[in-house]
Amino acid sequence: MAVLDNGPGAANGAGPGAAENRFLHRAMLALVLIAMVGFAMFSLAGATDITQMPLLTHVHAVTMGAWLILVAVQSQFWAVTDPSRFTDSLDALACCWRLLW
Repeated sequence: MAVLDNGPGAANGAGPGAAENRFLHRAMLALVLIAMVGFAMFSLAGATDITQMPLLTHVHAVTMGAWLILVAVQSQFWAVTDPSRFTDSLDALACCWRLLW
């Protein structure tokens, strides 16, 4: 079993990977914000009439919005979690993935 040592302070989010996790979390939040504000601007400016759009367009919008929220929540989870806790699970997953391919 491999153990990942992130050094002192890794458990409280101050290890070597903590800055990268914070950056990726902020980048994901920026992506979500840009996407939501961009589509809201078109709708609020009257550039699109949402009552005339087909149902599939609404399903796509709800699905994509839910996916963006899920990704933002996941990035928040990884920003505050010590990744060394999951090393053994990830090793097992990688092993299974190699067996499938």
